[in-house]
Amino acid sequence: MRATVSAAVLVLSVAVSAAARAGDTAAAARQLSSFIDRDTCLVIHVDLASFNLDPIQKWLSDYRESHRAEAGAVDSDAKSLSDIIDRAASWLADLRKTGAKNLFLVAAALDGQSCYLVVPLADGADNAVVTKVLEQGFVAGLIIGRCERMKDSIVMGNDEMLRKARAAVGDRPEMPEAIESLRGTDAQAALIVSAQMREALQNVAQKLPDEDGKPLNQLSTGLNWLALGYRASPSPSVTLLAQMTDRTTAKSLADNAIATIERFRQRPALARMAGALKPRVDGDRLVISLDQRQLAMAFADLAVPAALRARFKASQATSMDHMKAILRACAAYGFLHNGQWPDSLDRLVSDKLIADPGILRAPRQPGREQAYVYLKPAGKPGPLTMVLYEAYDRWPGEVAVGFGDGHVEVIASEAGFRRLLQRRGGR
Repeated sequence: MRATVSAAVLVLSVAVSAAARAGDTAAAARQLSSFIDRDTCLVIHVDLASFNLDPIQKWLSDYRESHRAEAGAVDSDAKSLSDIIDRAASWLADLRKTGAKNLFLVAAALDGQSCYLVVPLADGADNAVVTKVLEQGFVAGLIIGRCERMKDSIVMGNDEMLRKARAAVGDRPEMPEAIESLRGTDAQAALIVSAQMREALQNVAQKLPDEDGKPLNQLSTGLNWLALGYRASPSPSVTLLAQMTDRTTAKSLADNAIATIERFRQRPALARMAGALKPRVDGDRLVISLDQRQLAMAFADLAVPAALRARFKASQATSMDHMKAILRACAAYGFLHNGQWPDSLDRLVSDKLIADPGILRAPRQPGREQAYVYLKPAGKPGPLTMVLYEAYDRWPGEVAVGFGDGHVEVIASEAGFRRLLQRRGGR
């Protein structure tokens, strides 16, 4: 009986907490309205009472420990990020002590300068102390400016941004709507898609293969706003909302997003992240939710340290050098044999056109018996004829390819690589 009562109390307390949090988010959205104008493109809101960076710090600590043996710089990079989070957490704690309940960042452009901070003055909040925390704390070096009291809030920004804040009359009702749509979370970010952003998305989409460009093109034409919500307790979770023009557009985007995710699953470097993403449609919105386990899967792929990326690029560059040496040896063999290239790469070693057999092994796959796939051309190959590529079992995300004129390039599109292979009669 006692256990049943305890469970009921626990469920009730969680429900009350969630309801209070939802009410706080709605109230924060109303406070935000008077500080946005038609130029506002990004808003970030932090609920100071519930926002907690401890789960992120724990993940970073676990990540540093699990990658300590891989590269010295990994631990250094993670520690630098951890130090920044520590400073931010300390600053937020100081702001919370002033009695403030909400913090907003309002941006008119994504240039890191056209923005200002807003701290609504709650009952009992100390105006002077809030100003001191803002002007001397963590953000002082990030947002250059001064503090001014307006509309029952303390606003920090440069003179131009303060003028915008004073003149704002709430011209973008979709911005508070986006924030309120994530009620129940501890922090929210909302992005309104501007004409410039649509044009940028369209330009990128045109340069991608159809299977990757189509979802981006849909975003450029059918997306109204994006909103991201973070919740720290009882366990970390993230929710992403994409507000589309209508349900049909949202469903079409979801279908294309699922197809893109499936392609990502074929890339070892992105397989775990892709496995964590499960898009769904809710009315005219595309929704992606990540719980603690899914976040860990996604971060495992996204948070690859610079040291490991540099190592990958270095081994790729060495592999491409090996391929160029092989192609030069093949061309020399053709010169000695009336334009006919060798039947196999081993012939280059036996004819001493390659002095070091180790060149036939790929640095990225040192244990692989056949590191490169050789496609013997019929006669002298043309400059765009694929004759060599890095062997793989599953599509690795990008493959180095050698051509008949001796040049080597990296192919990042699996579909593009398949087209090259089909021209040579491969599968």
